[in-house]
Amino acid sequence: MQRIKIENVKILGCNVKVKYFDNLHRSDCDMGRCDSKMNIILVNAEMPEDVQRQTLLHEIMHKLSDDLSLNLTEDQVSALSVTVFGVLTDNAGII
Repeated sequence: MQRIKIENVKILGCNVKVKYFDNLHRSDCDMGRCDSKMNIILVNAEMPEDVQRQTLLHEIMHKLSDDLSLNLTEDQVSALSVTVFGVLTDNAGII
């Protein structure tokens, strides 16, 4: 699979590094992970590009939840990220 070409994202004024991993070499996560303290998001590079993008958005939601002390559950983060991804994908003119 090809990696998406996003290496950094700015979230609430912080530069967050986006790194990609080969699933064969990680056992602590399947699709992605956010380390809010270190400002790093990991995304599985073995997934299709649209799934990498959706995973990146999911991990961004975790970062927002952590930084804003929202205490969102995994189910809430998943619901928000899937819904927002769908809205942005279906309505390219929004952004």
